[in-house]
Amino acid sequence: MKSGMMGREMAKEQWKGIGSMKIIQQEIQEDRDLIRQKVVEHNRKNLPELQDRPYGNISFIARDDEDGVIGGITCTYYWQQLHIDFLWVDPAQRGSGIASRLVGKAERYARELECRLMTVDTFSFQAPDFYRKQGVPGIRQNRRPSGRPQPALF
Repeated sequence: MKSGMMGREMAKEQWKGIGSMKIIQQEIQEDRDLIRQKVVEHNRKNLPELQDRPYGNISFIARDDEDGVIGGITCTYYWQQLHIDFLWVDPAQRGSGIASRLVGKAERYARELECRLMTVDTFSFQAPDFYRKQGVPGIRQNRRPSGRPQPALF
């Protein structure tokens, strides 16, 4: 970014081959979806062997006797891999095995989809030891925004 161009909107500039353009800081779901769609289209064109593989989202929710949510796991799957996006268990229920059962459900679902890889990212203050107990094989050290190491488990 050129100096003096900080802020919500960059001034229009001349760019070789495209005339003028501007870059805007925003958060519009429709535009986010468009960018994602375009990347997926590009990837699908370049990965023809994975065209028939399923992709989407799945979640498993744990409910108590009153039908209240006491835990859940949300996942994204694509190109023979499943990524755990979020795993949460009510603090009063932690240690009861709910999280292990949720991860187990996600793993069985990944096997049904014939996924070859299941991934998860976690901060050190979340549950790295839990994921190790689940058999997650490797840890990569990422940096937290504060600069302290943070494990990312795969």
